[in-house]
Amino acid sequence: MNNTKQEQEFEDFKTELRKIIQKAEPIVKEIGESIGQKAEKILGNMTGELNSSVNTIFQRTKEGGKKVDQYVKENPWLIALVALSIGFIAGLLMTSKKKE
Repeated sequence: MNNTKQEQEFEDFKTELRKIIQKAEPIVKEIGESIGQKAEKILGNMTGELNSSVNTIFQRTKEGGKKVDQYVKENPWLIALVALSIGFIAGLLMTSKKKE
């Protein structure tokens, strides 16, 4: 008899739990949809900002490259001297490390 009472109480509990789940299901779906819409909006904003940043970086890099190109064309001997100096210093550093 005791088992039957426990089984009935368990069945009653399951029934109540099903009712609660049925009532909560639409609310959970609505919350999920709302969160999904907000997430899409945030992702769209982030994507737009990222694209804008990439375009800005690309444009600035292009402008910087043009300025460097112009400077090199205007000062070829200075650039050659700088490159030669860097090569000479690198050679000295490499030679001094070999001696140690």
